[in-house]
Amino acid sequence: MTPITEKRVVVATFFLPYTVDFELQEKKKRAFTNTPSTISKPSSSPATNTEDTHLVTNLIQSLAKHQQKEELSEKEETLFDFTKPQELIQPRSKQQRQQEIRKLTPLLSVIPSSRRPSIDSAHVFADAPWSAKPCSAGNIGLNNALFSIQERLPNLAWVGTLGMPTDPLSEKTRDEIHATFKEKYNSYPVMTSEAILDGHYNQYCKQVLWPYFHYVVRDDPKNMMSQGGPYNAYKSLNQQFADTIVENYQEGDIKKIPNAIIGFFLHIPFPSSELFRCIPPRKEILEAMLQSDVIGFQTYSFARHFLQTCARILSVETTPSGIQLDSHYCSVGIHPIGIDITSLNKKISDPTVTQWVTKLKEKYPDKKLIVARDKLDYIKGVRQKLLAFEQFLIRHPEWRGEVVLIQIALSTSEHNELRAHISDVVSRVNSKFSNISYQPIVFLHQDISFAQYLALLTCADACLLTPLRDGMNLTSHEYIVCQRETHNPLILSEFTGTYGSFGASVRVNPWDYRQVGDAIHEALSMSSEEKTDRWNELYKCIETNSAQHFASNMITRLSKIY
Repeated sequence: MTPITEKRVVVATFFLPYTVDFELQEKKKRAFTNTPSTISKPSSSPATNTEDTHLVTNLIQSLAKHQQKEELSEKEETLFDFTKPQELIQPRSKQQRQQEIRKLTPLLSVIPSSRRPSIDSAHVFADAPWSAKPCSAGNIGLNNALFSIQERLPNLAWVGTLGMPTDPLSEKTRDEIHATFKEKYNSYPVMTSEAILDGHYNQYCKQVLWPYFHYVVRDDPKNMMSQGGPYNAYKSLNQQFADTIVENYQEGDIKKIPNAIIGFFLHIPFPSSELFRCIPPRKEILEAMLQSDVIGFQTYSFARHFLQTCARILSVETTPSGIQLDSHYCSVGIHPIGIDITSLNKKISDPTVTQWVTKLKEKYPDKKLIVARDKLDYIKGVRQKLLAFEQFLIRHPEWRGEVVLIQIALSTSEHNELRAHISDVVSRVNSKFSNISYQPIVFLHQDISFAQYLALLTCADACLLTPLRDGMNLTSHEYIVCQRETHNPLILSEFTGTYGSFGASVRVNPWDYRQVGDAIHEALSMSSEEKTDRWNELYKCIETNSAQHFASNMITRLSKIY
């Protein structure tokens, strides 16, 4: 029998590792990228201060663009840098356009309507020249893990979307994209409409499944998306994925593949049965998952929740290692994802990172730096973290003027209200504890380059990662690798997937602000010997649970079933 590593291995992921960037003619491009002259030099007023107007100008200039990563060097094509923004010109869905308009409100009112840039000119993309670019969206950890063992998988193929609606494109352009992605990247794009893309990803996945799986039950109209249009769009795109896999599993296949081995990996938490049973199509989702041969979870707790949920909702018998559903057995395993340490070390040694480390040390020569990077999402607990830092300054006044928290907040689709709450906390803390030469919180609501990100982790005297729920949190892994010389401590939420194996971190409950504040004090006061002991233990754990280990284990488990 042919080993599974020599067979066709298809990875289905929402975002392909590569996407497309369009090159518009200058006249058409200006409709998307030019800033109206009426606000190029706005007058200052309470409603339009310099900072806000600059923000609006940047937003208008990027109306037709997605955030993307920096170009990859030829030697490091498989390491995706997800913190570097790279602007792409692509068609956008209605949901994205509405989000962009909301970001501009109320300052958009200063632009005469006749001068506002068009954001509905999707037809200009129909036959526009394009090129393939790496995609920074999606599960970067999974991509890097599979790329790290690609020599074992010579027939590895990818199925996924381009992260954009493709109905504005001509049939000729879609055919060209299909041909290029198949030939160069062994990838098969799922071409989908704006309505299906929005309904599946922006509405059902992000506003229904994401909150439920992170222990948030919404009591608002968005919860109704779990029924009707968005759910139908969710199922429709899933069917398109299945159809694309069947069509391209082997050259010339036109029938379904009853003997294919299916592995499913969930990179986010799986909630308890009490939460999961609130989802209206709960049985359908569970029964679909159980059609897999192998299901991988990040932690034992997530796997246990899944088994208990299946037993409770489907009334099936479970064992610690799987579930028998009629004549089909589904194996359930623990497969924590990790990072590619070798590739990351190469990045850390890059001269650009060294330059940024020098700049940071020059800017904060006598200060202790606490570093954090999170998406601006309620689940990431940024507001709670800032409140805990406030408690730290209140309860440990000896650190006032000595410690700076640098919080990087990456943009997400829905954050206006949350950002306002966070801004209130930042303003209060800075006004209370600042002086002429000191500001305790540096809050950056922007993406930064990968080199800057690594420099921050390298310079940090402590890393503060306190999400309210998280599947794994690979930032904690990257921080430990960046601390290979200084061994400074990691403060970690007990609600991350990493928590169970990172016993040497300073572990906290993110809802207990005083405890987190005291943990910051503990981390900054820690002796060099204790720091080194903790770091050595954490680094061993990262080496054990590397990206290569994750990918190899998943393939091995599938091979046993095959």
